[in-house]
Amino acid sequence: MNIQKEVVPSPSVEKLMIKLGGDCNLKCKHCFVSSLPEGNDLSFEKIRDIILPKLKNANVTRVTLTGGEPMIHRNIMDIMKLFSDSNIHITLCTNALGLNEEKIIEMKKLNDIHVNVSLDGFSSKSHGKFRGNDSEIVFNKIIENIKLLSKYALLNGIMTSPNRFSSIQEYIDI
Repeated sequence: MNIQKEVVPSPSVEKLMIKLGGDCNLKCKHCFVSSLPEGNDLSFEKIRDIILPKLKNANVTRVTLTGGEPMIHRNIMDIMKLFSDSNIHITLCTNALGLNEEKIIEMKKLNDIHVNVSLDGFSSKSHGKFRGNDSEIVFNKIIENIKLLSKYALLNGIMTSPNRFSSIQEYIDI
């Protein structure tokens, strides 16, 4: 008697979103995670020892890292390197305030990382009213970091939430 085993493929999840924590450096009116200046971060060790092995077992090939604001996580660069070294492609959703050229250059060395920046107005006034900080310095830093991400070919997109603080003319001008 010849009995053949049925081959069942292992379960596979292509992409997973990971909320690294609730910490944030802005106070956005539309925040769906109720982010605060302080919150509980997912530890690097928990990601490395528990989450990453489960992702590998499920054949996850892409992760989207969110927060709060993922760039203010104390181990964000190590977390991104961990995923990159495991051939898990990364999309980072950020408000871009925690970026600088040094971090962007470090990110460029990683395997297939893309960055989406939240920008909810195209002036410090409109963006700031929606994001809880209308400082010209903050807005200019975000714009500078968007340009740096573009320069290093890491900018995937700009996410915007049209809102009552932005004028139609701002969208036309951009």
